Amino acid sequence: MIHRELIRTSEGDVTAEFEPAEEGGYIVRFPAIAHLATEGGSLDDARAMAADCLQGYIETLRELGRPLPQHEPHRLSTG
Repeated sequence: MIHRELIRTSEGDVTAEFEPAEEGGYIVRFPAIAHLATEGGSLDDARAMAADCLQGYIETLRELGRPLPQHEPHRLSTG
């Protein structure tokens, strides 16, 4: 069963979906951001990895001069 919760970032909250992996742990996907995913060995580890993944994504977009995606209710604000 998929568990959903908000992950807080410096730019706003983003919904993450935590799905148990067959081999154990959790796969984390972000419905508002296609092709972005991470994983963790426990739910707490997956939460930490999700926050780190999102922050890295935001920093990369900024370095490339690309706009942050705008989605509601899955959102990243620009300021």
